[in-house]
Amino acid sequence: MVQPAGQNWSQRSQLAAADVAKGDCSAVHGIKAIDLPINNLNASLSNPGMVSSLLSIHACGLTVLNLEANNLAGSIPEQYSQLVNLKVLNLAACWVSGTIPAALSKLRNLTYINLSNNWMNGPLPGWLHTLSKLQHINLGTQFGGNEGSEELLGLTGQLPQQLGQLKGLRQLNLEMNSLSGELPPTLCSDASELAVLNVRVNLLDGPASVVERCRKLMQLNLASNALTGPLPASRDWSELTTYSAANNGFSGSFPKALALYARNLEHLDISGNALTGQLPTVITLLSSLQSLDIADNQLSGTLSGDLYYLPALAQLDASNNNFVGTIPAAIGLSYSLEGVDLSNNTGLTGQLPPEIGLLARFNSFKGRNTSMSCAGIIRPYNVTTNSSCTDPRECTTPETIGNASDAGVLCAPEQLLPCFLRFSDWMVPRDDASNMRCKVILRREPDNAQEVCAATSAVGLGDQAGMLPAIWPDQAEQEWSIDPSYYQYQVCECLFGYEPSWDANRTTLTCVRSNDSSRNQLQAVILGTVFGVAFVLAGLFAWLVYLRTRPRWLRERQQQAKRLKGAPVASRLGDKASVSIVVTDVKDFTELTRKYPQLMSKAMGSHNSILRKGCHSHAGYVLDQEGDSWCIAFHDALDAVAFSLQVQQAFAQLKAWGIRPGEQLPPELQQTDSTLRAAAVPQCASQRQIVIRSA
Repeated sequence: MVQPAGQNWSQRSQLAAADVAKGDCSAVHGIKAIDLPINNLNASLSNPGMVSSLLSIHACGLTVLNLEANNLAGSIPEQYSQLVNLKVLNLAACWVSGTIPAALSKLRNLTYINLSNNWMNGPLPGWLHTLSKLQHINLGTQFGGNEGSEELLGLTGQLPQQLGQLKGLRQLNLEMNSLSGELPPTLCSDASELAVLNVRVNLLDGPASVVERCRKLMQLNLASNALTGPLPASRDWSELTTYSAANNGFSGSFPKALALYARNLEHLDISGNALTGQLPTVITLLSSLQSLDIADNQLSGTLSGDLYYLPALAQLDASNNNFVGTIPAAIGLSYSLEGVDLSNNTGLTGQLPPEIGLLARFNSFKGRNTSMSCAGIIRPYNVTTNSSCTDPRECTTPETIGNASDAGVLCAPEQLLPCFLRFSDWMVPRDDASNMRCKVILRREPDNAQEVCAATSAVGLGDQAGMLPAIWPDQAEQEWSIDPSYYQYQVCECLFGYEPSWDANRTTLTCVRSNDSSRNQLQAVILGTVFGVAFVLAGLFAWLVYLRTRPRWLRERQQQAKRLKGAPVASRLGDKASVSIVVTDVKDFTELTRKYPQLMSKAMGSHNSILRKGCHSHAGYVLDQEGDSWCIAFHDALDAVAFSLQVQQAFAQLKAWGIRPGEQLPPELQQTDSTLRAAAVPQCASQRQIVIRSA
């Protein structure tokens, strides 16, 4: 708990039981909300002092408890069942462990509960529906292991059938757990207010059609489960903005109802399924769509020009499908477009339209493993997979052109790329099994692009060249991934140890291993020597780094483990635990405060900051703080001694307390400053190793 200056929570808010019973809670003592997210608070949820303070504050009107993103380790204690007036409970990202206790079922006034990003485990509670006022439930992203099923992380079990009874529920987030079974058919009713449903990364299976009854959905995330059947879609989803059903087992065609009625849809991700058929033309009705991801399916047909008329579309990923045809010139009308991925669609042919250059924000095109060519050939290549590759999607390369007469079409140098693109002056090795290196594709500078694109050739823009944007994305932000077969390998060469083998028309390059045995032997010796020396140097460097940093990181890791334990206590009833107690005190504190109140007020700020930092560094636990005196418990004597040395050294190095750089002490205090600093150094009143027994 954070303590106000000069007081503690007990002094500020705790009342006698009789006073609380009589309702003697004045506005001065009452605290309606504790809102302390991301404050480096270090405590245990079950600490008696913390629990007692919370109960006392709650008795005087506490309704909001927000301690998100602090270091509050341990499980939720049973005493939390007494916080019956709470409306908001937020313990997200607090290192909370254990199961969700039934004690929370007593908090019938809760409207908001957030326990996400913790280390909780066990079954999803079946009593959530009894908290009838709940509007927001977030129990997602749990990392706690489950006994007997270590591969199952987080919450387990099935979604309770009674969740649909929460008529006011607007947000339900259960992502990244190990929930299984089917979505309950009672999840939504006609009167449901559910606007956000997120169950991604679980073990759910079966159909997902039950979500179609959630009429007021704004965000739907079903990704990374084992759901099957057709993609859910409803004519009532007029408010839906985000739809993600990626990495499931959905089959069938793209649902037309999604395009007809979800007119406010902004992000659509249905990648990683088994969808078939063509994209319906009504998809162009999604005028608010910003990102469309349909990758890793079995979709076919053409990507018609209508798709590029979507005014807000910024990202399109249609890779790993069976699309055919060409990229239409209408792509130049999609002014919001920033990136397109059409990789691994071997039926795509034709040239890369120069109209892409009209898009000011466009910075990424991926077209590997397609049949596109600078020669404008409209028949697909014969595509095979290199046997030496480990990832077929990345290592498939076109071998020959389907028609022998077309194979002789050799592109002129100015036709190798659309007019707004150029080759770099350097080469980089290919990341496939081609054993070659090629020049990098870059976007021309605006002035140069307008000059080159003014041509009326097949790769030029003619009169449209004047419409090219004056500002491009930075080169470092661009990615143009096109197979060398597109530009007929004209700017590629084989790696060392390989020889080029061109076809009769010099449109296809193959790099074969050189037959020169002496050259291969020399290569092996050079590479072996270089790698050997590099390995020895790397090992020596790693050993030196290890010797230099091992004590530091090892101790920090040990201290972090102690912090997670919270207060030093015995692990089981009857066990003993050693605890070191340090009590600090500022000598003559009362007298110095009376004589120099302003100076001592500033000095105590530095004093408390130094002690607080030392306490955190050595995993200390503050048992009590009263004015200038601190009582701190440590897990072992070494930490207690290290803490004492650290704070004493910090005080010894501290300059005049409370005096800013450039300021001078008042004349009457200049003679007493050294005395004041020496006297204000905290004296360790006691430092003992004691043994406690859990009773």
